[in-house]
Amino acid sequence: MIILKLFTFNTVSELVCFIVTLFCLTKDKNVAWRSMVFFMLLTCVVEFTGAYLKALYRISPSMAHSNVWLYNIFGIVEASFISLMFNNLFKMYFNSRPVIIGGLVLIVASFGYELATRGIMLGFHITATIAAIIFILYGLVYFYHLLKADAFYDLKVYPPFWWVAGVLFFYFGSTVISIFFDQITERLSLLIVAPRRYITGYIYAVLNLLLYGCWSYAFVCKKWLIKTSPDYSS
Repeated sequence: MIILKLFTFNTVSELVCFIVTLFCLTKDKNVAWRSMVFFMLLTCVVEFTGAYLKALYRISPSMAHSNVWLYNIFGIVEASFISLMFNNLFKMYFNSRPVIIGGLVLIVASFGYELATRGIMLGFHITATIAAIIFILYGLVYFYHLLKADAFYDLKVYPPFWWVAGVLFFYFGSTVISIFFDQITERLSLLIVAPRRYITGYIYAVLNLLLYGCWSYAFVCKKWLIKTSPDYSS
């Protein structure tokens, strides 16, 4: 049954993260953190829809059953929410609005270029790579300011630390795979007897687990576990 194929490792991990987000952040006073509830809901809708289209494509391969267009469009939505959150974290240290807006403009410009030259039915790899590099830089900048901060934070239960850690794990890993795809899959194929597309799927499954695991823990910390400096206000 197609419905059973909707519950993959990725969709289940995202669904669990959404449930955690729903319980932890629905009443959070911070708009950026609270927006993660809506973002995770959208993520689940997109992933389950994508899994459904993928199942249809395997039964009857056609452009009408392709899910590439869905992820192309969602990439802009994802970039917007990630940027909103980074802006919320950066504002403790500096005026980040010009940086965030500049990053979004670059991503949207790349999206427009690929849309005009490739069409919506082909993967927007340039846009995805640019967005990933921007978010990696954002994460490193945040950690730099966190290390320099005068206030003390217990990182074991500090929500922003774990949220940014999840972003770095996922986007750094996905960027490395994108750039060194052939080299990575060639070496892993010596250890894992499986087609390259499955090896890539396994890697992304691990990256998704790291991302949504870190985020879920960050949301739990935000709701129940945080015991840090009174300077904390994110």
